[in-house]
Amino acid sequence: MSTTELSPQGTDSKLVPIRDEGSKKARMASMAGASTDFYGVIGWLAGLVLTLFVSLPLIWFLTNNASRSDREATLALGIAIAWWLNPLSLGALGYVLSNMRAWRMWTVIGLVVWALVNALVSMSIVSTNARIMVVNGLIVVGYVLLGLLFLYIQLRVFIWAASGKPARFFFGTLAWAAFNGLIYWAIISPEVLNIVLVVLSLAFRVVFILFMAIIQFVAIFWFMARSRVETIRPGDPKQVTFDDYKGQPNLIKMVRQWISLLSDRTKFQKMGGQFINGLLL
Repeated sequence: MSTTELSPQGTDSKLVPIRDEGSKKARMASMAGASTDFYGVIGWLAGLVLTLFVSLPLIWFLTNNASRSDREATLALGIAIAWWLNPLSLGALGYVLSNMRAWRMWTVIGLVVWALVNALVSMSIVSTNARIMVVNGLIVVGYVLLGLLFLYIQLRVFIWAASGKPARFFFGTLAWAAFNGLIYWAIISPEVLNIVLVVLSLAFRVVFILFMAIIQFVAIFWFMARSRVETIRPGDPKQVTFDDYKGQPNLIKMVRQWISLLSDRTKFQKMGGQFINGLLL
């Protein structure tokens, strides 16, 4: 065998493993997502079965057998306990447990959050005072999140203004300060707040009218630009033949000749060679 020939590798040669961290991570993420969806659906179905065939019949039985004075309390207590077995609760539990291998210690925090949310909902169902406390707590959390969002916007605007030219920094900071001053003025003055709300209402109406005018054209062009694939076989009612074309018989005759030439490959090549030779000569 010459040195230029290639010889297959022997059985003793080892294949070098290909290490692709990106594909490995993507494959693990896909497997984790599929596992999460599976256990989440299992938890949701288990919650649905328990709610329909265990919780509801038991609540109905206990409520009907309770006295009139205790019927309302029995119903509220039964709903509060059954909340832990509803499809959303068990579906969330399945989601948390399915990510135990990926989250590790974060799974404990997920279980604590799951139990805390269910406990707050159950307490709100049973007690009016607990319901008021939960609503007030949610309002406080909403204000905190709104304040953090406002601070984040402040920081982003400052970074945007500071990363440009001095003129943009000056006018951007001035405009943002005027906007903040208007908000503060609207908070402390009902008259200014009323004017701001009227202006915002007018702006919303204008934007809504423009949106409705534009979305019509968008919907029309989207409907007209939809592409559809239709498969037409010989003999179908939608088949179009030369008999459906009316007018210009010479054009039909020429197209028929071209089709016959294309179908006869050797004849077409021969005519093409004659045409090329005629050009060369």
